[in-house]
Amino acid sequence: MTKKIHLSIISFILKKPILLLNLAWIIVNLGLFHEYGIRVVHDSHRYIAYANSIKLGTPLWHLSDSIFYASYSVILYIFLHVLTLPIYAVIIFQTITSAIALICFYKTIINLTANRITAFICSSLFILWPELHMWNLYIHTESLYVSITIIILYLLTTRFWHIRTLPLLMIILIVSVFLRPNGFFLVLGAIISCAVYIIKKSNLRLTINQLLFPLAMVLAILGYGATEAFEVYSPLQYLLQGQVLQGYNAFTIPIEAPPLIESQSVFRQMLTVFFNQPFNYFKLILMRFLLFWAQIRPYYSFSHNACIILFFVPVYVAAIYGFWKTRLNPKYLFLSVVIVLQTVMAIAVAVDWDNRFIVPILPFVFIFASIGFNSYFRFTNATKDI
Repeated sequence: MTKKIHLSIISFILKKPILLLNLAWIIVNLGLFHEYGIRVVHDSHRYIAYANSIKLGTPLWHLSDSIFYASYSVILYIFLHVLTLPIYAVIIFQTITSAIALICFYKTIINLTANRITAFICSSLFILWPELHMWNLYIHTESLYVSITIIILYLLTTRFWHIRTLPLLMIILIVSVFLRPNGFFLVLGAIISCAVYIIKKSNLRLTINQLLFPLAMVLAILGYGATEAFEVYSPLQYLLQGQVLQGYNAFTIPIEAPPLIESQSVFRQMLTVFFNQPFNYFKLILMRFLLFWAQIRPYYSFSHNACIILFFVPVYVAAIYGFWKTRLNPKYLFLSVVIVLQTVMAIAVAVDWDNRFIVPILPFVFIFASIGFNSYFRFTNATKDI
């Protein structure tokens, strides 16, 4: 009897997965809107000022510290000044884009695993974690950045990406670069993913020596990008204050500021701090890493932290198992590259107080977790080669 019920549930899920997922997504988003409404917070006013700058013809929106938010500034300008719509129109746009991303997310898992149960598990994890959808209600870059990340992954995993979707992929990648300063992570992940795809498709067998040059080029680009980013968005303040969580002084690692030369680059000043007290620096980096992935916060309520632990402990365990199962499969390279780069950025700069730095990579974690769950429990429609 129990087996028949189990099979009938699976059969229904396989027949109407998108319908069920969309209904759940609508319920979650309506519940969040009812609870929190539209959120215009500190950074929101900065983005609105950039949009006003475009209208007034002033350079504020394309200065060195604002140009990498230009995509969002233009979107706000179009809605608020060209179409003269109220602020909630932007929220509707972000929410619709998030709905499109959910469909792309489900189809991405189908493209990756050819397994509808895995796709349903993964999409369910995505829907069930409310902090992913809360950002749809904010005048902030997070919602669109998460949606664009998923759409890029979908385009990369679609079977005919190189013929039909390459122009669209390139446009979206350009938009992502100017949506957030870490948008170039998506570009780098896409380049590496496409390069591996082309190498595999051409049956090229490269030696270690032949791989050293492109690897050195990638590291050089990363190094240059990090150095330039540090000059604009300097993490030195958070480092010298020993902040594990950005803007939170109740939990710090003691860092003694050595004599610094202001004419030197921020990166060299950070190296000076590191060589002056490597133990404390490593301790700071370790604590940032742990809190970045744990997501719990000392100022959250007990119930909030408990929900995070109960939800993410099994997800992380399954994700590690899923990653191990797919570690040799180049289809998952984009996910791994972006996860690593986003983690390095967070621990180098400072872990944000509201967990928003981890939000863009949670869908990727859910992909690995769903593969892990399905590989372990071996649901119907499981595939051997994922």
